[in-house]
Amino acid sequence: MNKETWLDIKNVETWNNGKRVFTELNLELYKGETTVIFGPNGSGKSGIINLINRVTYPVIKGESHLKLFSEINPKLDMIKSKISFLSTNIENRHSGLKNVREIILSGLFGSIGISRNQISNKEHEESVDLMLNKLELRRIENSNYSQLSDGQKRRVLLARALIKQPEILVLDEPTRGLDLKSRFQFINELRKISQTNKTILMVTHNVHNIYPEVDRLLFLKEGSIIQDGPPDEILTSKKLTELFDLHLQVLRHNKIFHVEPTGLNL
Repeated sequence: MNKETWLDIKNVETWNNGKRVFTELNLELYKGETTVIFGPNGSGKSGIINLINRVTYPVIKGESHLKLFSEINPKLDMIKSKISFLSTNIENRHSGLKNVREIILSGLFGSIGISRNQISNKEHEESVDLMLNKLELRRIENSNYSQLSDGQKRRVLLARALIKQPEILVLDEPTRGLDLKSRFQFINELRKISQTNKTILMVTHNVHNIYPEVDRLLFLKEGSIIQDGPPDEILTSKKLTELFDLHLQVLRHNKIFHVEPTGLNL
């Protein structure tokens, strides 16, 4: 059975603030899969997201291309209709808004907050109710967003990302800043989503975010993909040590990965 590609990157070169991020990046991502791009800070993980959301554009040269849903020059409206993004940047943009319900509703309009020209209908409100119930946010639907815990904020933004039923969910370090309880709750929600065959792309440097439903794991180092395959094959002590240039031991308990350093005087 042939896999349907939603992202196709071939020999792409990109720069950011005068620094080369990628020289010859090659990557294909497929619908129906949960993919994690894993690597240390500065490896280029967010650079891939910037290519997807058109914050960064590749250098135009022969024998290279970037296709989204088979289109070389996808329009932003098309990207917004098919892909939902969740990042700390999006969280910061909502910091001045108050009403949780309105923040979730804004996901249907692709906006930050609701303007006077954006009028919701009964179907919109029913969609909000569905997300409030699904992510157990009903009791805080009228709360001030700025007064919520970090874990609640992240779940609100996940509801906002999911409300338009996107084809693709893209997550940039989604558990950053969360305490243990909030992180476990958030990852549990992602596991439920993956079990519905929703297409997910996550970039992270946290090994605990590689949950059992992840289909594909890629190691990114200094702008190059050095490993690509199922987590059981990729996440080994030897390969992780190579990725971080630090002697590491990979452990697994109840299908959850853990990492311990070795050879350090702690």
